[in-house]
Amino acid sequence: MTQSGKMHRSIATLSRGKKRLFMVAADLMALPLTLGDSQACQLSRNRSLFGS
Repeated sequence: MTQSGKMHRSIATLSRGKKRLFMVAADLMALPLTLGDSQACQLSRNRSLFGS
């Protein structure tokens, strides 16, 4: 079995509560990254409007 297959199986066998906790933790890590990216895009767009 491949490494990804083993990971999939181990996650699939977790209880519903543990899967939910896993997804909340993933969201808590991803949300600041996506917000930072959106702010960087907004700042770069604003600067290009003013010719800087």
